[in-house]
Amino acid sequence: MMSDTMTSQMAADPYWSRSANTWERADRDDPVVWGEAAGPLASNDLQEYERQGFRHFPSLFSPEEAAALLDEANCLAGEVDRARPGVVYEPTSKVVRSLFRIHRTNAMFRAVAKDPRIVNMVRQLLDSDVYIHQSRINFKPALDGKEFFWHSDFETWHIEDGM
Repeated sequence: MMSDTMTSQMAADPYWSRSANTWERADRDDPVVWGEAAGPLASNDLQEYERQGFRHFPSLFSPEEAAALLDEANCLAGEVDRARPGVVYEPTSKVVRSLFRIHRTNAMFRAVAKDPRIVNMVRQLLDSDVYIHQSRINFKPALDGKEFFWHSDFETWHIEDGM
């Protein structure tokens, strides 16, 4: 049973879940795949994305590209300007947990954000042109650091900056 406050929040903002004191599963009102645009994704990829909310393409980047990106990320974590906005640390140490706005602060990750292998799939899913609103690299050392639970970023950014 929903309280009057929860009902009021939902009426004002259908994406109220991150601002409420309680959590509950809500049906998605918006489509997952926004049209039937042509693109690199096959029909079964679109269906799987609509059903699961993600697709995994283990060969999208070559092993050499993936290694170079990982090396760059690790280098950034080790050399980050500690006073720079967008740097988040593990709660119990000064180990870098996340780097935000990475598509604006690093040329290699800016290129990834513009890579047609990704952009063309996203354009197909959304049936429109696209831009990067938020980006980040999350670091998670093995057996150390606070976990990152599976989640949707949309609600968080919606509350944080009105996306």
